[in-house]
Amino acid sequence: MVRRLIPFVLFLIVVSSFPSCSGGGGGGGFVSGDGSGGGEESFPDLFEESFTRLQSNRWDLVLDEEVAAPFAENGRLRFRWSDARSSSEARLVLKKRGFYQSAALEVASLESGVEAEISIELISEAGPLRAAIYLDGAAGDRSVEALIEDPDGKKVERERERFSSLDVPAGSQESLIRFEVDRSTETIRFYAADDILLEVQEPGLRVPTSSALSIAVRGGDPAQTAIERFQAARIGAVQERSLTDVRANHAIPSRVQWLFKLRDARGDVVRLAPSEAELLEATVYEEGDALDTSETCPTIRTLDALPLQIAIVLDHTLSMETFGGLEPMKESAKALLDSLEDSHQFTIWEFHDNDLVTGFSKLLGAGESRERGKEVIDEFVPPVRGFSLNWDTLTAAIEEDFPDDSPAAPLRAIFFFSDGVDTSSRSEPRDVIDDALDRGILLFDLGYGRLTDSSRTALIDMAKSTGGVFAEAETPEQLRPRFQKLIDELSGFLQLAYVTGRIQDSRIEALASFTLDGERVQRYLRDRVNGESISFDDDDLQYDTQAGLLTIDGPEVSGEDSETVTLEYGAVHVPRLVERFDLRVLGFEIDGETPLPLEDLLSVSVLANGPFEDWQETGSLLQLFQFEGIEACFGDFGPLIRLTVDATDLPASFVLELTVDNTVFAGLASFSGGDETELDESGNWVRRFRVDR
Repeated sequence: MVRRLIPFVLFLIVVSSFPSCSGGGGGGGFVSGDGSGGGEESFPDLFEESFTRLQSNRWDLVLDEEVAAPFAENGRLRFRWSDARSSSEARLVLKKRGFYQSAALEVASLESGVEAEISIELISEAGPLRAAIYLDGAAGDRSVEALIEDPDGKKVERERERFSSLDVPAGSQESLIRFEVDRSTETIRFYAADDILLEVQEPGLRVPTSSALSIAVRGGDPAQTAIERFQAARIGAVQERSLTDVRANHAIPSRVQWLFKLRDARGDVVRLAPSEAELLEATVYEEGDALDTSETCPTIRTLDALPLQIAIVLDHTLSMETFGGLEPMKESAKALLDSLEDSHQFTIWEFHDNDLVTGFSKLLGAGESRERGKEVIDEFVPPVRGFSLNWDTLTAAIEEDFPDDSPAAPLRAIFFFSDGVDTSSRSEPRDVIDDALDRGILLFDLGYGRLTDSSRTALIDMAKSTGGVFAEAETPEQLRPRFQKLIDELSGFLQLAYVTGRIQDSRIEALASFTLDGERVQRYLRDRVNGESISFDDDDLQYDTQAGLLTIDGPEVSGEDSETVTLEYGAVHVPRLVERFDLRVLGFEIDGETPLPLEDLLSVSVLANGPFEDWQETGSLLQLFQFEGIEACFGDFGPLIRLTVDATDLPASFVLELTVDNTVFAGLASFSGGDETELDESGNWVRRFRVDR
């Protein structure tokens, strides 16, 4: 039977449980090509405007020589054969990699000699299968056919139905076909309109992790063919993933570390929850030998668990205000703050004029709360709006917020808004790039409005050269969603880290390998590590792998009456033989000598997504808090403990003294911030903080 093309309206729906999509089935799920409907994609988002190729690796387009490329007309995607077509077998195929549990095709104006098909590859206990469903417009035999066949084309199951018996509106030639794979019952169901056309049980049925969902049109002249409505929900579809953006950031003490991201087949960042990251695995090879994980354990964690330093640079120039970018810029910056953890550090800068004295300023320093950051973003109004000092502001932020001699966080980044050409800076884009590279800073920049070629090139170079990302928004409506892409790029970072015993130059390879939703992803992370630059030194505490390295974030004051004070301990490196952690908290008047009663005002809790995640509080007496659990993994990192003080009845200013008791380790391990001067005569780590409410 010759399978022919029809004038048609095409829908592809990817869902985990396919809803009824025809007029009689309720639920719907189809939207118009104007993109109406929450979270659904219109054609301009899926296809490029010229339709000479398909966008973002979402689809592969397969054309016979006699088939012209699709084209856009009045918001529709139309098809046509070339004028020189000589064969009735000419065809066009849209193919999407990955796997799908269900899909649908809606066809309109079915004419004689035209056919549409949708198919998917499957695997069962019997081996590979292909499931397909057709709409056939052959004269006198308009029908729907569903079949399951093996790769050799042998018919395994087949069912055919004439249009006359389908439940479609009277006088209409519109039809809907769809299939649904139910892996829980190992069943494939084919639907024509709302009726089950074919139902087949296949033992061991599953969808392969790399298959192809195909939509094909064949035969006749499709001059009137159009795709008017489209929906592609990613729920239930596993995209092919890849590991990208690899950055080595090895550190003291003897820590081998890589940052990386996961991307799907569309190139979008895959953001993992901390619980998902715990399922990832890494096999490490040093000089060709597999790492002994009984000695040291490679760990992968999400950005939530990593120290992060960022600066936000806002454009308050006259042109940003004139062209409507101010408010969406503020909302975008506040969304970035909302994406951060309490332990993440941020600063806020702005530029508004070309006055070298007052043309830019630092609005907020590090250590403030995210709520305070949002208030500053909303409240700031520059004294005047004029020309811009884009590059000078970036240079100032880099030099002040990221000094060379400061301990580098695994991630340092600047998020920068600009609506056009720098008019007055002394610095050049190349200077900004060099300074950022020297300090390991990623530049994420958003260009707003109608950028000139030179300003667009400068922003792209900054992002590309430093490992950041560039985005562009021409209208106020585009600014917020485009900036969200930058937030996602930052939030998608993962870190693989472990402690190495090698102190010489070593060739180290880590095979990052993991399975998500049935799909296995792996890639080698390779580097020649200078072991001496990160190895231990007995004369320097911070180089000793048996001395745990900690950080303290805070104190942070929050609440309507500034009544809540919080501090967080985080681990840069956990030593061996750690099954217990004791923390004593004391309070003093501002003189540092007169005690304050804190016993009933304190709470201390273990933080998730860190080395002590499953530990329990086993004792609390006289402001000494004790936590115990299974021995922490050697070299692990991430958040540890949160301390909260109810300061409602405390003075406006007071002193907190925090002591990590190292005597419990009997000399076999210790914790500190890496500075011996902070240890008391018993070897305990003592820090004092002034709190101003």
